[in-house]
Amino acid sequence: MSSVAIPFRADARVISLITIGHSVSHFNQLVMPPLFLLMRDDMGLSFTELGLLMTMMYVVSAAMQTPSGFLVDRIGGRKVLIGGLLLQCTGVLLIGLAPNYWLMALAAMLSGAGNAVFHPADYAILNARVSSPRLGHAFSIHGMGGSIGWAVAPFLVLGMAGPLGWRGALLGAALLGFLVTALIIAQKDIDTHVHRRPAADSATGTATGTASDVVSSAAAPGWKVLLTLAVVMSFLFLMFNAAGVIALQSFLIPASMQLFEMPQILAASALTAFFVGSGTGMVAGGFVVSRTQRHGLVCAAALVIAASLVAFLGTAMLPASTLPMMMGLCGFSLGVVSPLRDMIIRDIAPDNARGRVYGFVYTGMDIGSLFSPAMFGWVLDHGQPQWVYFGTGLLWAVGMFTLIQIRRTTLAAKA
Repeated sequence: MSSVAIPFRADARVISLITIGHSVSHFNQLVMPPLFLLMRDDMGLSFTELGLLMTMMYVVSAAMQTPSGFLVDRIGGRKVLIGGLLLQCTGVLLIGLAPNYWLMALAAMLSGAGNAVFHPADYAILNARVSSPRLGHAFSIHGMGGSIGWAVAPFLVLGMAGPLGWRGALLGAALLGFLVTALIIAQKDIDTHVHRRPAADSATGTATGTASDVVSSAAAPGWKVLLTLAVVMSFLFLMFNAAGVIALQSFLIPASMQLFEMPQILAASALTAFFVGSGTGMVAGGFVVSRTQRHGLVCAAALVIAASLVAFLGTAMLPASTLPMMMGLCGFSLGVVSPLRDMIIRDIAPDNARGRVYGFVYTGMDIGSLFSPAMFGWVLDHGQPQWVYFGTGLLWAVGMFTLIQIRRTTLAAKA
C-alpha cells in the first residue's frame, strides 16, 4: 500500500458516530432498573421478576451475538449496527406500552436481539476504519460512550418519570434512540468491507500498511478460531466482569438505600458517579495502552483495585455520604480495564474474523449479564443488600485470574 496521510478528522468522525451509537445501546440497557421501584408498585412485581426481565433480554442478546459477528463479517458492520439500533429502540418502546408482564418480557427479548449487534459491529468498524496509532484511544472513547449512556440513564429516566410516569419515561427513551439511529442511517460510508486500517508512523502520521493492517479478502476461518484457549479465557473474563457491572447497575440503588439507609437520589448519584468514574478511567486507559505492552498485567492490577473497593463498601463501615466518591473511584479503576481488554482481544483475533471473535467473546458479557440480575434480585428479596457489593467484588476477583491465563497463553504462543 502506498503511503498516505490519514486525517485526524476522518478518524474522529468514525469514532464519534460509533461512540454515539454505543452510548444509546448502553442507555437502553439501563432504562428499566432505575424505574424498578415504580414498576414494582404499579405492576405488583417482585425484584426477582423485574430482574428476570433483564435476564431474558440478555439471554437473547447472548444467543444472537456470535451469529451477529458472522453476519458482520459477511455483509459489513453498518447494516448490522442500524438493524440492531432499530430492534433495541423498538423493544424499549414496547416495554413502555405493554399491559402485562409477559408482553413486557417479549419486548425485553426484542431489545436483547438488538443489543447483540453492537460489539461485533462496532469493533469491526473501528478496526477497519481507524488508523492504528489512534486505535487505543478509539477503544477508550468507545467504552467511555457506553459509560456515559449508563451514567445519564438513571437521572434522565427518573426525571422523565416524574411528570410522565415510568411508561412515559420508556417512550421518551425510545424516541431518543430512534433519533440517533436516523443520524447513523444518514452516514453512507461507514462500513467494514471497504477500507484501510493503515499502520501510521507515530512521528509522521503516514501510513505504512501491512497485510495484517487491512481487512483480508481471504476466506475467514470458521468456528475453530473461537475455541482457542485465549479466546475462551477472554469470553470468561467478560462474563465475570459483566456480571459484576450488571449487579451494580441493576441493584446498586435499592441495595444502597437498604444498607446505608440513604435517600434514593443519593443512591442514584452513587450509580452515576460509578459510570462517570468508569468513563474517565477509560480515557486514562487509552493513554496507558499507548505507553505499555503489558496490557494483561495492568488490566489485572486495575481489576483487583476495583474488586477490593466495592467489597469494602459492603461492610458499611463508611458513612453514606462517601458512597458516591468511593463508587467513582471504583468505576475509574474498572474503566482503565476497558481499552486494555479490547487491545488484548484485538491481538488474539485474526483480521478477517474480527466480527465473529468479538461477537463470541462479548457473548460472555451477555451470559454474565443474564444470570446476574435474577441472582442479585433474589439476594435483595431475602434482605441481604451487602451481598450486592461482596458478590460483585468476588466476580471481578475471579475475572482477574482469567486475565492471567490469557497472558500466559499469549506468551507461550509467542515463544
